[in-house]
Order: sequence, then structure tokens, then C-alpha cells
Amino acid sequence: MQIRILTKEDIDKCINMREAIEAIKHGYINYFDSCTVPKRELIFKDDKVFGSMPAYCDALKIFICKIACAAFNNYKVNLPTVSSVVQVFNGVSGVTDALIEGSYFTAIRTAATCGLATDLLADRNATTLSIIGSGALAEEMLQAMLEVRNIRKINVYSRTPSNVSKFVAKYAALNPSIKFLAYSDIKDAISDAEIICTATTHPTPLFGMEDIREKVHINVAGAHTQETREIDNLIFQNATVIVEHKEFASQESGATLHKGSHAITDFMTGNIAQTKPITVFSSVGTAYQDLFLANQINNIAKLDDIGSLIQLN
Repeated sequence: MQIRILTKEDIDKCINMREAIEAIKHGYINYFDSCTVPKRELIFKDDKVFGSMPAYCDALKIFICKIACAAFNNYKVNLPTVSSVVQVFNGVSGVTDALIEGSYFTAIRTAATCGLATDLLADRNATTLSIIGSGALAEEMLQAMLEVRNIRKINVYSRTPSNVSKFVAKYAALNPSIKFLAYSDIKDAISDAEIICTATTHPTPLFGMEDIREKVHINVAGAHTQETREIDNLIFQNATVIVEHKEFASQESGATLHKGSHAITDFMTGNIAQTKPITVFSSVGTAYQDLFLANQINNIAKLDDIGSLIQLN
């Protein structure tokens, strides 16, 4: 049996951020009702969470399973917070088609879904963005926001000032027409933001209602367990809250917090209209998005012969 191995570099050859956003949007519109996605299985141990996320799509005839381990103190020893892999199976034969590097894949998937939510909910004329965090997810969220809005100013904050400086230097050079500012105080970083993206593992709220504009869209994509969250509960209570999947969001991040939330598919189909000036996309990540993105990457990899074929037997 041959398995196609797809590295981070191979993923970049298969798909860019705009294509990733479109792949997830296309999947939600055309294949969501054809998917079987059980609740993910999680094991908690000290500062680590190990989980598996399987999914099947009957219309696409594809199985996928992502296996991941998050170690939230790894930043202290300069190791990745999340290590994972995505296995893709042919839904007819059951044979493994591909093994995709999962950490970078997940950053793209999460950022692309935030891009989709931002395109649905944020002010069309928004130009000021705040990025909270400076890791791989923050980088991909920046790319996603640039795809869906004409951003002219970007405020960046992280708990490690040197990382903020590197982040700003890198992306200011790549985007010379955009003004980048590094901040040492998170409240200053978000005070004028029309769009805020949080991509941290911070266990307690980073900011509250008093710190944000009266009209703002917030993508919350970092810490999201029953005990941890990146923004204050009062923001959730005063916002229109959007999630990938209502049941999964309630199970993982709290039923009370997500009471009255709406599934992203409701906004995509026009069944729900925005009702409050503050909107929050609360992302816990689901295997729906993994499946939609993995399917696209796997198809392009096979078509263009990207990646390495490994013989296992």
C-alpha cells in the first residue's frame, strides 16, 4: 500500500488562503448535510490534551481522522504547542490516500474558517485589525483577514515582546502598504480595532467590554475549554455569537456561554441576520472543516503529483 505524505511545504503547493476559505465555504454549502461527524474524543493530562477527530462524507466518499496533542506549556521550552497529523481514507475502498502534516493544516483550517466568518459578519468597510498572539495561528489569521477585508492598519500584541517585533517586521516587509504597530499593552492594541483576532493559549480573559469599540467583530480561536477563554463572558452576553456547530461548542466551551449562539451555516443560508453590533465567532474547531480542507488538498496533491509516496507493505 502506498501513502502520499504531505508536508507543510506540500500543503502550500496545494492550496493558498483564499482557496482554503473557498474550500470550507463550498463544503459547508454543498456537503454539510452529507457528513457524519461524532464528538471528538479527548484525554486530558496535566498541561496536555490529546484528541482524535474522525469524519465521513457520503457525497465525497471520504473518511478523515485528525490526531492531535496540545501541550500548552511547550512555549517555555521552544517546542510547538500542537503536534498533529491528518489521515485521509478513500471512502469506497477504505485504503489510506494521504497523511497530511496536521499542525500547519489546522492553523490554515482555523484561520480560513475565521476568514469565512469575518466575511459574513464584519463591517464591509473595516480597515483596522488587531492580532492577539504571534504564533503560527496568528500568522494564518492575518492572511485570512487580508483576503476578506481591505485592511490598512494592523495592531499586534503578544505576551512575548520579541515575538511581536519579529511578527511586525516580517509582515510589514511583505505588506508595505499596510501600517503595522507593535503594542506592549493589549488594551491599547484593541482600542480602535474593527476586527480582533485572538490566537493564544491564555486561560483567562484578555480583555472585556470596556476595552472594545461599540461595533466590532471578534474571532476567538485560541483557548476554548470549559475552564478557559480568551475574552470576558460579558462580551459573549452582549454579542451575536456564531459557532461552527452549536452542540460541539456547548460541549467543549460551555452551554451557558453559548446559549443563544447561531451556527455559521445559518448565516451562510440567510436564515439568521446579524442582530447586535458586536459579533463573536467562537471557534472550537470541528472535523467538518478538516474534512472539507483535507479533501481539497488531497485532490490537488493527486492531480499534480505533490508530496512523497511511501510504500508501507
